[in-house]
Amino acid sequence: MGDRAPELKPGKWLGETPDLGGKPAMIEFFHSLNKHSVERLEELNRIAMDTQGDLVVIVVTREHDPKVQTLLTGGGPAYYPMLDDGVQTFTAYKVKFVPYSVLHDKRGRIVWLGNPTTLSSDEIVRLIK
Repeated sequence: MGDRAPELKPGKWLGETPDLGGKPAMIEFFHSLNKHSVERLEELNRIAMDTQGDLVVIVVTREHDPKVQTLLTGGGPAYYPMLDDGVQTFTAYKVKFVPYSVLHDKRGRIVWLGNPTTLSSDEIVRLIK
């Protein structure tokens, strides 16, 4: 906690590229075979919409399967899906399980990390202020 968040090294953005300049971000690591990861997509979309651009929500996968990429981009989500092409981002963030999230403030300092199913929307708002 309090450390600078590792640099995102996208292999490819699966849609628009977010503007991270001076904004807090929630980076969630995803795998389609994990039911909790898949269930979280709707919640992540809601969080992104509820924060109205005050929080950049990024979903990172290392799956190259077009079906997975369609799952992440279908319906025009409010979050930003990213393909971690060389597993560089998973490695930089030391991800050992999914879903796994890292929340950082507008200065890029980590304010929370862990299993996102234990983190409420109210807690997210409190942490990024």
